[in-house]
Amino acid sequence: MTTENGADIELERSLEALNTINQDINLIVEQLIDEEAALHAKYELKKAPLYKKRQGVIAKIPKFWLTCLEKHPIISK
Repeated sequence: MTTENGADIELERSLEALNTINQDINLIVEQLIDEEAALHAKYELKKAPLYKKRQGVIAKIPKFWLTCLEKHPIISK
């Protein structure tokens, strides 16, 4: 059986251990965020030429955007 002072010391150690573990988790989460951002940027670059190509095709369709907006289920109400 621990004394009250001993229990306080054990509690303090446990809280410090939890804090250290949470810091380690936060580092991993930060790495994940950085890697996700880099991956997202990589694929945005891959999509850019396709968006430009699509824009060229859309430009050839008369009133494309007007038609889209007129037929959109929420906007057209």
